[in-house]
Amino acid sequence: MPKTIDNLRENILSQAKEILINDGYENLNMRKVAQNTGIATGTVYNYFPTKKDLLTQLMMDYWEDYLKIFEKIDKEQEDLYAKLRLAYLELEKFIGIIRDIWMRAGTSSSIKPTQQGEIGKRDFTERLIKRLEVIIEGYYEINSKSFSMELNAYEISKFIILNFFMMAQMKQFEYDKFEKIIIKVIN
Repeated sequence: MPKTIDNLRENILSQAKEILINDGYENLNMRKVAQNTGIATGTVYNYFPTKKDLLTQLMMDYWEDYLKIFEKIDKEQEDLYAKLRLAYLELEKFIGIIRDIWMRAGTSSSIKPTQQGEIGKRDFTERLIKRLEVIIEGYYEINSKSFSMELNAYEISKFIILNFFMMAQMKQFEYDKFEKIIIKVIN
């Protein structure tokens, strides 16, 4: 009688993530994931037909994890600028974990992001922007401020989030300097 493993899909993803973190992208393959999960390789393929599909789901899970962290920061911090700093620092960690995958995805034709992955990435970015938009609108409301520039909360949020990604990936602009710009834009 075949053995039953509860939450098999989650176990496969957990083992793939573990391999990715500990052994690197080069050592992530379906056979190793199956071996570490204690299942047949074909079973992994039933859930994830290709390595790209597996990586796409891992990336989407990472994005969801970051959104949860962002929500937690929002609930725990009162100061807008403290929230932004913590959100950036967490994003920097997040990107550090997946930088290798992103860099290789950009240079290797064999692991170009799937359409689902591209849609997931855009969705993640948009959800993050909209969450920050609510935070910024709340800041303006609490502090009885109005937007001093011809930008609304959504546009300011988009500017911040997209710059967060750029700064975390390229490491060519210090957060403290960016914060000074944000203070000027928001106040």
